[in-house]
Amino acid sequence: MQIIKLLLLLALLGIGAAATVMYSGLVDVAADEPHSDLVYWFLEETRENAIKNAAQDIVVPDLSDPELVLTGHPI
Repeated sequence: MQIIKLLLLLALLGIGAAATVMYSGLVDVAADEPHSDLVYWFLEETRENAIKNAAQDIVVPDLSDPELVLTGHPI
């Protein structure tokens, strides 16, 4: 029960921190301002992991097979 209370408290603190940042206007979201290094890292990691996850079940055909060109098989 103690762990559940701790997790609930941490979740509430996280939501409160996110709301504070969101409503304070401290984060510049203008398109002409570059992201901070931390935000850039977060976005890159998220993108890379999303690509790995989406490509996990893709089966790559034998690209040296000339029949692929003749059949018009999309690669």
